[in-house]
Amino acid sequence: MQYQVGKTGRVIVARFEDGDEIIQGLTDIVKKESIRAAVFYLVGGIKEGKIVVGPENDVLPPTPVWKMVNESHESVGVGTIFWDEKEPRIHFHGTYGKDLCTVISPEITCNILIYMIYYLILMTRRRYP
Repeated sequence: MQYQVGKTGRVIVARFEDGDEIIQGLTDIVKKESIRAAVFYLVGGIKEGKIVVGPENDVLPPTPVWKMVNESHESVGVGTIFWDEKEPRIHFHGTYGKDLCTVISPEITCNILIYMIYYLILMTRRRYP
């Protein structure tokens, strides 16, 4: 196990609107605000996108199983942001529901379009002295 100790740094709250793309919007904020590491929460409605709903089998490396979202769903989730050499890497796990059906997704790896509104709460870390 590896870990670091830190304190909450900046807190950013954003409101995405109908038709906005979550991953692109989040990436834009991260780059503009020079965020190097953060945890974030998302809640709201989506209307279109492609999500990973699990691995095909329990092997490494995993082969993702994809599901298309083609209509409005409520969703909530949590994710992290860390950088590789040149770009922020966003890792998100969420749950999506419509009527009595719920899809639990281990990860979003491409853009999801917003339906109505979607809120982002992003907290950066500040290194502990």
